Amino acid sequence: MRPLTSFLSAVFVLTTVHTRAQAPLPPNAWADKAIASQLQDLSDYTTYLRYHIHSVDPKGDLLRDLIESRDGPVARLIQKENRPLTPDEDNAERSRLQLMLDDPAAFTRHIRSERSARKQAAEIIKLIPNAMLFTYSPQQPPNAIALDFHPNPAWSPPSMASEVLTGIEGHATIDPATGHLTHLDATVFRPVNVGFGIFAHLYPGGSVLLDFTPAAPNRWLVTHFIQHLTLRALMLKTYKQNAEIRVVDPSPIDPMPYQQAIRLLLATPSPTH
Repeated sequence: MRPLTSFLSAVFVLTTVHTRAQAPLPPNAWADKAIASQLQDLSDYTTYLRYHIHSVDPKGDLLRDLIESRDGPVARLIQKENRPLTPDEDNAERSRLQLMLDDPAAFTRHIRSERSARKQAAEIIKLIPNAMLFTYSPQQPPNAIALDFHPNPAWSPPSMASEVLTGIEGHATIDPATGHLTHLDATVFRPVNVGFGIFAHLYPGGSVLLDFTPAAPNRWLVTHFIQHLTLRALMLKTYKQNAEIRVVDPSPIDPMPYQQAIRLLLATPSPTH
C-alpha cells in the first residue's frame, strides 16, 4: 500500500474491551490501551504470514504472492488482469526478485517505503486520543462494540501529516473479546492537506473502508480495503485515487531472512489459470 493508504489502514484503532455487563465508561478511557496494542501490532516481529494480495487500482487487476520475512515483506506478481503472466512478464518479475538477491541495496530500496509508512503510522496513532472524540453509536450490534468518531475541535495538529485527522469522521466496530477493530468506515467531510512523502490536498467526499480479520494468534490483518479519494498533488491537476485490495488465505510461516523468502517465492509454481 502507498504510505497514505498504509496509514489509513493502521490509524483507527479506537478503543478496547467493553461489555454491557460492565459499568459504561467513556470511549476515550480505553484509547491508551488500544493505542498501545496497535503500536505493538505495527512493531510485531514475532508473527509472520504468507498470503495473496488481490489489488485493483490504476495499475491494473493484479494478484501477488507475499511473504513477510524477518527483514520485511517481499512479493511476487503471479497474475495480471485475471490471467496468468506471459513468459515475458514472468521473466521480468523473476529478474526483479533476483536483483534483490544479488544486490542487498536493491532490497533496501524496495523496503524503504514500507518502513517509512510504519513509522508514519506509529507517529499518527499516538495522537489519536487527543485528536479524536468518540461516542458509542446509537445502534450496538450483537457481540460487537460500535463507535462513532469525529475530530476534536480543540486539538491542533503538530505536523502536516497529522492534519488528516482534522478532516475525517466515521464509524468503527470492535470485537469486545479482544479489543481489535473489525470494521471501519471513514469519510473525508472537509478539505484537508496531507503530507505523506508528498504534499497533497484532499477533497471532501472521499471515503475509506477497512475490514480486519484474525490471521494468527494475537495477529489481525486488514483483509479488505476500499479507497475512493480525490486529491491534488503539488498544485497540479486533480486526480482520483481509487483502489480495492483483498488479502486471501493468510497463514503463519516460520521466520526467515528475505533471501530465503525470495527463493521460496521463485520456487513456487506459477498459476496456470
